[in-house]
Amino acid sequence: MVNTIAFPCISTGLYNFPKDIASSIAYKTAFNYLKDHPDLNVIFSTYDMKDCLLYKKEEKKYDY
Repeated sequence: MVNTIAFPCISTGLYNFPKDIASSIAYKTAFNYLKDHPDLNVIFSTYDMKDCLLYKKEEKKYDY
């Protein structure tokens, strides 16, 4: 059984999808999934500190 999954900032490089929207979607989706699967670890793999800070900003929006 998988207990850890990592997600990159999908489509925010070559396809230029807005990073703030991508981080919001990714964090919200993971948070909602983790409600029913609390034993799973999620890692958001970021390219640089700017990306990391976007995910940190999203983290502050959720109570867990």
